[in-house]
This record gives sequence, C-alpha cells and structure tokens, in this order.
Amino acid sequence: MNAEDAECRTALLFVAALGLELCVKLLVKVGANLDHRDRNGDLAMLHMAARYVRPGVAKVLLDLCADREVVDEHGRTTLDLTQEILKAKPKGNPFQFRRKIGLEGVVRVLEGAVFEYAEVEEILEQREKEENLESRRWRRFLNGEGRERIWSREGGGDS
Repeated sequence: MNAEDAECRTALLFVAALGLELCVKLLVKVGANLDHRDRNGDLAMLHMAARYVRPGVAKVLLDLCADREVVDEHGRTTLDLTQEILKAKPKGNPFQFRRKIGLEGVVRVLEGAVFEYAEVEEILEQREKEENLESRRWRRFLNGEGRERIWSREGGGDS
C-alpha cells in the first residue's frame, strides 16, 4: 500500500497530483499513509495537491485529517506555498488564467480549514474560561461563602 518509487513517492502522492479524489479516498481507506513525504521531505500530500492545483483533492485530504499545518523543506505551509505560487503567476496571461482560478480554489479550501479549526479552538477556549469561572463559584460555595445562594451552571442566584 505504501510502496515507494526511487524518489520515495507513493501511489497516494501520485493520485493526489493527478486530482483523482476517489482514488485518494480509497487508498487512505485501505491504509495509505497521509503523512508520507518524498525522499527530499518536501512533498507532503497537501503540498502535492496545491502544486498541481487540485482543490478537490486538498478538500478530501483535509476531510481525511491530513495535517493542515505540515510544512515543506522551506518551512512553508500548504497555504503559504499556494499563495506564493499565486503571486508569482504572470498577470494578464490568458494561458495562466485557469491555473490562477484553480489556485484560488485551493486557497479557499485551505483557508476554510484553517478558519474552521480556529473557530473550534476559540469555542474550546471559551468553554475552558466558563468552566474555570464555574469552578471558582463552587469553591467559594464550599468554603462557606454565600450559604444563602443556590448555585447553578448559569452563574447562580439568590435563594
């Protein structure tokens, strides 16, 4: 499943580059390594999808829990790499227009994943703050402060 060629590339790296979303899903389902890199250590699955302008594959890989923060040999995340490629594209070249649109699609997929993750992280941080507040309220109650109060998850109130 994870057999490699002379450059240490696997079937999953190839199908990611070719944009074969169903093949990506099937290979991962049967045990292909999502975190595999080529011999130079620079081609991770998401980077491959970005370099070959495969927004659909990028989405599939993210849905399958590929590491969205993985960096290449230059320390670039997939989002950094994609934005760098976009900036380097010649402007006004009709032959590059399709590639530009595809790269923008990859950026949207990657940004969506980053913002979705940040949103979840923000919710978890807020819950932790609320639980700390709840814990302090209970400690005050158990220490004998506020015996006349009925404590609830919403912050308590007078009895």
